[in-house]
Amino acid sequence: LWQMANILFRRGKLPEAAPYARRAIALDEDSAPLMLDLGWQMTNGDQAFVASLVPDNPAVQLHYLKLLVAKKQAPEAVARWRKLSPETQRQLSDTVREFVGQLIAEKEYAAAWEVWAGLPDVTPLKPVRGAVQDGDFRAKPVRNACFEWS
Repeated sequence: LWQMANILFRRGKLPEAAPYARRAIALDEDSAPLMLDLGWQMTNGDQAFVASLVPDNPAVQLHYLKLLVAKKQAPEAVARWRKLSPETQRQLSDTVREFVGQLIAEKEYAAAWEVWAGLPDVTPLKPVRGAVQDGDFRAKPVRNACFEWS
């Protein structure tokens, strides 16, 4: 499937490649970063097309968000994060630190803070932007330490 999608992409047959790419990603989520990047390259960054390749799989959705950040599309990545269901965000909460770190590395501090502040283990802290979080060390440590003491 991956090979067929690759061949069709490289021949410019995007509509024919898409079903193969979707299926390859669905069967092997580890192939998602390469397949999504290939789709991005072959379409010159057509977000609608690349997004159409993303199955309803939290891990693959996170791969897509990270691709958007890597391609300097952080606002779109955060907008897609907001659209994820609370359940999907909960499923991703243990692995989202890399996404937040990537936003920070791209100097997208406000976007990183927004994603972090909305995580299920962080929202009970009622974080305030620009304030020291848990300055008295009374709150239970969160799994995704980014903007508080760690």
